[in-house]
Amino acid sequence: MPSVRRNLLVATLLTIVTLAALLGLTWRPESWRHLTALRPLTIAVSLALVAGTWAVGGLRTWALARALGYRPSLLTSLRASLVGTMTSGLTPFSSGGGPAEAAVLSKEASLPYSVAMAAVTATGIVNQSVLLLVSAAVLFSPLPLPGLPAVRTALRWAILVYAAGLVGVVAALLRLQWLAGPVEAVLTRVGRVMPRVAARARAARMKTRRFLIGMADALRTVLQSRPTAILAVGAVYLVYYVLLFAVGALLAASLGAEIPAPVLVLAQFPLLLLGGLIPTPGASGGLEAAMAAMVAPHLPDGAVGIFVGAWRLLTFYTTLVAGLVATGLSLRPRTGRSQHTPRPVREG
Repeated sequence: MPSVRRNLLVATLLTIVTLAALLGLTWRPESWRHLTALRPLTIAVSLALVAGTWAVGGLRTWALARALGYRPSLLTSLRASLVGTMTSGLTPFSSGGGPAEAAVLSKEASLPYSVAMAAVTATGIVNQSVLLLVSAAVLFSPLPLPGLPAVRTALRWAILVYAAGLVGVVAALLRLQWLAGPVEAVLTRVGRVMPRVAARARAARMKTRRFLIGMADALRTVLQSRPTAILAVGAVYLVYYVLLFAVGALLAASLGAEIPAPVLVLAQFPLLLLGGLIPTPGASGGLEAAMAAMVAPHLPDGAVGIFVGAWRLLTFYTTLVAGLVATGLSLRPRTGRSQHTPRPVREG
């Protein structure tokens, strides 16, 4: 928890500094009028869209667990998804979301941790694939996008590199069990050099081997033998991102932006994909600056800082709050037996 609090503080400070700079650079006398243009109805609809992303996120977690032969409730899946999303937003490169989501599934739905990790890893692969495919289609299309042409050219090259990296990662994950041998060798060596920890090293060796082989088997099961589930999760992710990106389009329209809403929705796919390369928690600082650069030519004078501040607050910090609530519920002591009966992973 100390690292979560520290990362939350870092993300908040970076956001505040970036937004303060944007507001200071873009504030005009008419900015007060733009601020009042964000009416309560606009905020309410935006919050409803964000809540829709939470529901969709829970649905994709539930679908992948079902594909692996387990039956978590939709409520448990929703909590796991929110905890994972929050942790992803508070760790550099979004690295902590998967393990946190898997931990909730393992605790509350009786999934073996290796299977839970396989499920969330598969959803991460589908997630990145959806972002990559849509981003490539957008960047290589003749669609007029906001931002400078030079930025679009740079993004095209970055997308190609990202695609090659994703293919390599997926190939490595499907052969994850190959790590069992080297890890066993290292732990065996530790046990020989340090006799006092030999028993613990031996136990760790067995647990690590079971985890790596179990995760690799489950991951191959879902990625190679459950194409329907993968396509369904891909469709769910597409809905998720359309709902999330519609918030920005709605806010921009309320502020009088001269850019069609569908174009702004599509432009956010590559923005979010490459935002994952920013090492700060939640890509704070860099993502706000990138969004400001993209929309600045299309918003009225004095509206850029207001737009970016409202967009970031609604799409990022509301989800952090929901994730903190879900974390608190997941950390409660369990009373009674689990209502979820685990089923073994099906072969074929």
